[in-house]
Amino acid sequence: MAPAVPRQRSTGHLAFGQWVASPEPPSPAARQAAIAQRRQRQKAREQLLLDIASLAEEDAASSARRSALEDQVAAMRERVDELEAECLRHEKAKQEAAAKEAEAQEAWLSEQRPSLEGAISRLTRHRDAWRELCVELRRKVGQEEHELKELSERHERGVNERRRLQAECLSLQQECEDAQADLQDLRSLLQEDTQSLEKMAARRLTLEWTLEEHSKRQVHLQTALKNSISTLQNGTAKERALRELHGNAANEHCVAHRELAEGHRSEVLRLEDAAGEAEASCAELLELVASGAAEAQRLEEEVAQLEREKTLEEQQDASIRRTLEAVRAKKDALARRSLELHGLCKDIAAESMKLQEEHARLMLGRARRKALETLARAKSQEPTPVAPAPDGPAPGFEMAMCRGFWAPAGGGRVTTDSPLRRSLRAPKSRSASPQNR
Repeated sequence: MAPAVPRQRSTGHLAFGQWVASPEPPSPAARQAAIAQRRQRQKAREQLLLDIASLAEEDAASSARRSALEDQVAAMRERVDELEAECLRHEKAKQEAAAKEAEAQEAWLSEQRPSLEGAISRLTRHRDAWRELCVELRRKVGQEEHELKELSERHERGVNERRRLQAECLSLQQECEDAQADLQDLRSLLQEDTQSLEKMAARRLTLEWTLEEHSKRQVHLQTALKNSISTLQNGTAKERALRELHGNAANEHCVAHRELAEGHRSEVLRLEDAAGEAEASCAELLELVASGAAEAQRLEEEVAQLEREKTLEEQQDASIRRTLEAVRAKKDALARRSLELHGLCKDIAAESMKLQEEHARLMLGRARRKALETLARAKSQEPTPVAPAPDGPAPGFEMAMCRGFWAPAGGGRVTTDSPLRRSLRAPKSRSASPQNR
């Protein structure tokens, strides 16, 4: 009687292979979030450009004011020259009067001497008044030159501050781009980890619970990443509102500068009219002195206004610095979060490799035990019992999965060089030897 030929068990790997899910593409919500984030960064960049343009307009207004003050100083110098010429004319008139007095002293000594002495005293008083007025005007010219020098220095400081802000904006933009690249790399790593977890779930049904835990952990990581991205978006919205507020304040500051420049122009015209009236009549010179005192008071008020504007600019600079520090703090927090996610992904990959190695060792031990049992039955010349087909995949199919390749899809057989096929060939040759004898 011929020995029973062992029947190959059905593996059923075709349905198992069909069960493997393909890697999921990125969700539309993630793509829309990335597009919205890109648009928000573009809006922030445009807002920075608008701030730079407003600073340039403020610089132009300061230059116009400086030129107006220079024109005013030139007009004051011309006025001083005119007053000095008037003093010289009065001195000449006095000398002429003295000469006339010397010529007519002998003829009109008894009659005209009191009137001449009164005229001399009046001319002396006029001369002293004119000299005091010239000294006061020279002092005012010196003060105006000092204020003009301070405005020039303030203008230079404003230019340097604007350049520094532009450099900080460029560096901040570069840091944002670097953070975006890091986030993109992190997303790609997360997608690769998701695909590897799905492959491990397809290879072994017994590891389904562990893979589900990893998938849940991956979902939590994605939720944390979305929360961090939403937090960053809220921070950029607040920063944009603050910058809009600064832009409005800068526009109001420019309007105030323009109104002040118009006031300076009208004041220059008024001073020119007053100079013409002073040349026409000496009586109006006293009114011009009074108007000069009012002008000095107005200049003091302008100096106080400039000091207040300086304080406002310093407050704006402080608010801008605080905003930049807040943005840097958010960037550092995102960097730390990215490092934590990278470490977590590495831990997940290490655990997956350990599980895969343990699974391979178990399958190899099972195949080795079955091969030894088959050899022992062949040596004792016992018929090999035919076992019913199991529900799960055959051991050869599991060995093929551990080795990293699949069996042919047609017949459900393992490869020729598998250990199980070699163990199945051995009983056939040995069981046929007694019949031949």
